Amino acid sequence: MTLETKENLTSDESFGDNDFFVPERYDVDLTKTGVWFEAIDEHDVSWGKFKLTWYDKSNPSVKKALDAARTKHAKAIRLGKADTDAIILETFIGAALLDWKVNNKKGKPVAYNPKNVADYFAIPQVKEFLLEKLIEFAGDVRNFKKVDKDDLLGN
Repeated sequence: MTLETKENLTSDESFGDNDFFVPERYDVDLTKTGVWFEAIDEHDVSWGKFKLTWYDKSNPSVKKALDAARTKHAKAIRLGKADTDAIILETFIGAALLDWKVNNKKGKPVAYNPKNVADYFAIPQVKEFLLEKLIEFAGDVRNFKKVDKDDLLGN
């Protein structure tokens, strides 16, 4: 018996001689274009809103970022001297963080750009609390599910 595979199989396609129902686990477009997530701490304080893609190795942008990090840090990884946390941060920012709405201490918006992102995530409290929250949200496929138009309209 051989196992056939088919790219982009949806619930409406046939596979072999059967017409199996294959649920759509996520909206492919949302995994690429991203969804907004507001990070709120245990005191109901917002740390900002972040536009995130699906952070999973089956997402091509994540796979690309992981491969680039492996290549960039190959020697340190081979010698056992790699800073795993830094690699995770670099990979996450490069693959999953698309935009943000973050304010400075005066309540003014901070522009989303590589330097500001690096500066923000260099703050220990941000790295400890926020990075974990963002990775948790971006890694949950349920946050990228296809939205039923009837549900949006309340029908």
